[in-house]
Amino acid sequence: MFDAASVIDAYITEILAHGPRRFAVFGIAADHTDAGLIGWGLDFDDEALFVTGGTGIIRAASADSVRRMLEHRGEVRLEWLDGND
Repeated sequence: MFDAASVIDAYITEILAHGPRRFAVFGIAADHTDAGLIGWGLDFDDEALFVTGGTGIIRAASADSVRRMLEHRGEVRLEWLDGND
């Protein structure tokens, strides 16, 4: 008998082992009294996709490329959400 749960669990295990890394970029206030979320993204082996509230989706070479693009606005911080920095 087909066991859908086992098949789905196998896919999830594969995605977690080899899937994209999740990250977020935060803006830091000039006086270092506040910080805010600019957006979040997925870092794949060959590109990163970054989602912001104001501009939609940004495609870049990597999560670090996203961080560098956003630095023109001021100080930003890239944080890995999966704990594997």
